[in-house]
Amino acid sequence: MDGLSIDVLNHICRMPLNGSQRRILDVIWINTLGIGKEACELSVGMMSKITGICTKNIRREIEVLFESNIIYISKLQTPTSPRSISFNKNFESWGLLNHRNIKNIKKFVEIFGGEGELAPTEKEIEENYVRLSENSNH
Repeated sequence: MDGLSIDVLNHICRMPLNGSQRRILDVIWINTLGIGKEACELSVGMMSKITGICTKNIRREIEVLFESNIIYISKLQTPTSPRSISFNKNFESWGLLNHRNIKNIKKFVEIFGGEGELAPTEKEIEENYVRLSENSNH
């Protein structure tokens, strides 16, 4: 195992992940850094078989992990090929959101608009949420 593989595991251990998120990240880690690869191709069905998590929850948790900047999806899944997934090695940008918060952020941007100088950007909303959640944990 190289230093990057260990760094990713150390950062995963510090994240407040639910069980499904952790199992999904374990599968991604095993199929990427665990065998010396940058990315892997995994379908929702394959992850479901490996983890025992239903496909609906796999999709939801992958979205959370992607929106939280923990994983990258470099190629989307199609009916004939799986998605390509890798870890974001910029650990400073990792910030865990849950599926409810992501929906609320998207809804807020839809309602108040993402355009104009007064409207906050999605990134600003996420940063404020992360700041608020960090303060509430202390």
